Amino acid sequence: MSSTDEQEFDYVGIALGRSVEGDALAEALADQEGVELVPQPSYWEVKAHGRLRLDFEELTEATGLDVDSELIQVLMTT
Repeated sequence: MSSTDEQEFDYVGIALGRSVEGDALAEALADQEGVELVPQPSYWEVKAHGRLRLDFEELTEATGLDVDSELIQVLMTT
């Protein structure tokens, strides 16, 4: 494949299962600059160009949930 045929994919992201907590977290992440939220039937695809930043304090404040790495791990579908 030549370099003109190659496509560059620079998205990173996570998939969050649809639930009360997952929905709240996805909506809070979507409010961040550069983050795209793509609804799927059973999960949210949360993606950004280059880097997806998860600020647990900001997400806790925005959702009213105690957001930490353990919660993210439970909610992630992939």
